[in-house]
Amino acid sequence: MKKRKIGILGIALTTVFSCATINVNAATTYSETLPNEVTRKNTEQEYKFSEPGIGSGETLGIIEFLSNDDKYLLYCSDRNNTRYTSEVKLTKGGPMDYRIAYILTHGYGSSNAALIKDVTEEKSLQDNIDPYNKGQDMANLWITQVSLWNIQNTISDKDLNNKQLVYTKTRNNDMFKLSFSNQVLTAGTLWNNYVNKLISEANSKEDPANTTLTFSGDAKWTKSDNISKTGLVTIAPSSDLVTMATYTVSLENAPEGAEIHKEDGTVISSTDEIAAGTKIYITVDNTKLDNTKEYNFTLNAKTNGTYDVAYQYVDTTNQCEGQACQPSVLVGPGRNEFNGSLKLNIIPDTASNISKTIYYVGFIILLIGAGTIYANVRPKKQETE
Repeated sequence: MKKRKIGILGIALTTVFSCATINVNAATTYSETLPNEVTRKNTEQEYKFSEPGIGSGETLGIIEFLSNDDKYLLYCSDRNNTRYTSEVKLTKGGPMDYRIAYILTHGYGSSNAALIKDVTEEKSLQDNIDPYNKGQDMANLWITQVSLWNIQNTISDKDLNNKQLVYTKTRNNDMFKLSFSNQVLTAGTLWNNYVNKLISEANSKEDPANTTLTFSGDAKWTKSDNISKTGLVTIAPSSDLVTMATYTVSLENAPEGAEIHKEDGTVISSTDEIAAGTKIYITVDNTKLDNTKEYNFTLNAKTNGTYDVAYQYVDTTNQCEGQACQPSVLVGPGRNEFNGSLKLNIIPDTASNISKTIYYVGFIILLIGAGTIYANVRPKKQETE
């Protein structure tokens, strides 16, 4: 699984608090092996987003946080908790809404390009520009954090006035205006064009924990001597959020002589690990079938797949004057066993079945699940009618 680099931010409407980063590209919210504990450090930089002249009661406040080793960016994961301190140790808690993992791995600072580019800034009270050149970073971080909080139902577009985005570094009270395409950059622009898109993408994804394995392939059967075989079948997770490296397959209640093969003809056993993307097919030995018996059997598949999971990191020792400090969130791989099955049915060639389907070598061979696949040759008695 690829590592992702994520930007971090926290925003509030009525109080000044949150999480973000000094150097967006130097840290990440994703780790292949998540730590059990992470210490969040405070920085000297604090930002307030508002229209010039608006009081602190209507500002969007930002404080930038990193882990103490500068390895992790720590997004705020509870807008309603305004408590933080200069340094706080956070402990890994339970998984969060899967859509939060999507937001953080597709928001600003991930492997994707910036959500909004070409943001410019200029000082509104003095002539010199921001020496840290944070305007574009802050706009992109704003998009990602607001998307996260919207997923948590703690902020919506109705909570935001369509203000010009001007940020103030409170350590020196310098104010910087943000512009995009030579126009004033507003909260409405970011919400309508970027936040909504990220939220819609996250909402469109099925929870990867509910993934199954699906089957697709060629609907043709072929016959060689006394062996019938299916077309090639591809097995894959139903969700594009799940990654599998290998999978295993087995036949359940299959007739004698039935086998599973790789595309190159190699016979597969139930313990063989098959590389993801490998196509398979099934063969049936027609000479070993009882012409009077119906066969119902199943092709089973399973994999240990991985997918991104967001975990909340919480203050378990009440380090903010006897109360729990504001939590953060990191993303790492979740692992789970995913399964799928394909039903197969062989029906005797009897007069009662003549009108139902096509006959082949005395048997009707059906694959049910990835669609119904019929034998493609009729017996001679049908061809002469």
